[in-house]
Amino acid sequence: MKSLNTLLHIGALLTIVGSFLPWEGAGDVVFYVTNGIRVYLADFKYWITGIHRFPVYDYGGVMVILLTSAILLLAHQRPKFIRNPILWNLNVSVAMMVSSLFFVARWLIHRYEYSEAYGDALGKPQLMFGLIFVLFGSAILLWRAITIYKQTIQRQIGNAS
Repeated sequence: MKSLNTLLHIGALLTIVGSFLPWEGAGDVVFYVTNGIRVYLADFKYWITGIHRFPVYDYGGVMVILLTSAILLLAHQRPKFIRNPILWNLNVSVAMMVSSLFFVARWLIHRYEYSEAYGDALGKPQLMFGLIFVLFGSAILLWRAITIYKQTIQRQIGNAS
């Protein structure tokens, strides 16, 4: 059970850190990077005075952080109104893996569109390590949820017989 808790913390750390790191990069001379969450700390002083827009831009990282928070909440402090937290953990982990695969598919679509428009020119969108962290973290959390669900089913079958 301790190894599963270690996997929980490793997967959560990978997904949360990966949400703030670059997800996709494109360009040749001027390289443009897309982060899961982009925070401009220097613009907060202007935002407070109402001059600029809110300096936090989301490209899917907030959803990853919210789903990771839900998984951590279900693992550590189970709410009383949820009857089967293990099944909920499995469902949230599946949703997080699907969303991670969606972001990878979005990168593939960007890469395909660029190839169609510009051929083999430099500057194709590249998958960056932030999205890889999110994908691996989601896979670890999903594997952990499946393992715990299987163990619970086996215990229930053992108790019933």
